[in-house]
Amino acid sequence: MKYFFLALCISASIFTQAQSINTVVPEVPKGTDNSFGPVPGYDVNKYLQQNGRYPPIAKKEHIEGKVTVQFIVNEDGHLSDFRVRKGIDPSCDSEAIRVMKTLPRWIPGKQDGKLVKVDYILYLLFKLQD
Repeated sequence: MKYFFLALCISASIFTQAQSINTVVPEVPKGTDNSFGPVPGYDVNKYLQQNGRYPPIAKKEHIEGKVTVQFIVNEDGHLSDFRVRKGIDPSCDSEAIRVMKTLPRWIPGKQDGKLVKVDYILYLLFKLQD
């Protein structure tokens, strides 16, 4: 059984000095063809599809859906503070976090010429195909 694994960026915001979320979006990593991530043109969807694994128990139980993962792109570009905001199954939720932790460093966000933390939210879609 084949599977489909896709990530979609749904939100990006920055942390101010007081660590509260600001609605002003800084310069964030963007590329062409809706790609985003470590460098302009980098395709996070392709990376996640190639490196993600559909959990065997989720395949067996035909579990499908979107896992919403929140994380931070820090000032040096490393990703941290991963958490599932909305999950579908513990096995899929764990896999979403596992594969997200393997992503390389991103270009950090900037606001007013200064590097800032960027809070991101991604959907990771788990979809079985016949």
